[in-house]
Amino acid sequence: MLPFSTAATEPPDRRLVPNLPHSIELHDSRIASAAVVDDAFVIHFAPAYVHWDGKGWVQDARLVLRAAVVEPFDIKFPATVADGTMETSIGPYHNLLILPLKTSGPVSLEVEFSSGAVLRATGDSVEVALLGAPTYVEDFCQR
Repeated sequence: MLPFSTAATEPPDRRLVPNLPHSIELHDSRIASAAVVDDAFVIHFAPAYVHWDGKGWVQDARLVLRAAVVEPFDIKFPATVADGTMETSIGPYHNLLILPLKTSGPVSLEVEFSSGAVLRATGDSVEVALLGAPTYVEDFCQR
């Protein structure tokens, strides 16, 4: 049995979805800005959609990719993220950035926006920081 399964007797409309780890879900997050600052590529989420303790929250966040090489992009911000992936020395991420996140070594990032535009960058380290206080959005329960 999967760790997030519920009893078979529970009505289907009350079954819990998986309790996800503390993470930023790229899908449903919005990027307010993305810019090269010195040798870093800085992405400001406003807000990021954050999973924490079986609940959904929104909170601003900053992703910093050091020694960044960024493919040219023409994206109007703010922009809603549709999907994304990141490869790091501690593993691949698809749509969820597990928190806390700070690692050195090769990093590649690809973010697809709801407009269809794609943002691609590489670097030699990445760090994600949550900013300010989170705002509660929802419990993870299908209705």
